[in-house]
Amino acid sequence: MNLEDNNIQFILDKRGWSQQKLADKVGVYQGDISDIALGKRTRLTLVLAAKISKELGYSVEFLWPSLFK
Repeated sequence: MNLEDNNIQFILDKRGWSQQKLADKVGVYQGDISDIALGKRTRLTLVLAAKISKELGYSVEFLWPSLFK
């Protein structure tokens, strides 16, 4: 699974949100969001992906397009 190709930091920057704000909304540490946004995280649960997607208002497919190629 390629989690490196994601749009999370782009969306955060566009909204003026910090990684901490997203982390608080989905119930994880800021470092977890950083690792996910930088593609350093090699595993991601569907539940967490869905929470991030919901908070950002985008589909999982948009946030991680390489997973659906």
